[in-house]
Amino acid sequence: MSRPEQIRVGLFPWRITWGKRAVKSLLKKGETAAGACQQSCLTIAVEPLPEAPLMERAVLLHEILHACFVDSSYEMTYEEEERVVATLTNPLLSALRDNPDVVRYLLEE
Repeated sequence: MSRPEQIRVGLFPWRITWGKRAVKSLLKKGETAAGACQQSCLTIAVEPLPEAPLMERAVLLHEILHACFVDSSYEMTYEEEERVVATLTNPLLSALRDNPDVVRYLLEE
């Protein structure tokens, strides 16, 4: 399956870019990360991890959760948000991957 290039979160389409440079362009000077989420340009960037595809997907989900916080307008410090997002990422990805029947049910109209 090819990597996605867009996701709608709330009312807005977010662009998904792939590459180390794409991630670095969204980070503050001196920061390092495998992914980044920038509200001002509605962009999520993820470093491709072809040797670790599940990790790559976890990074994407992590950044999507940040975009969900942006859309919710729920205010908390960056550190608090990062803690919540980091806490939810792996169990949520696991729940989605391990329960395709539930995912299909949730996606039905």
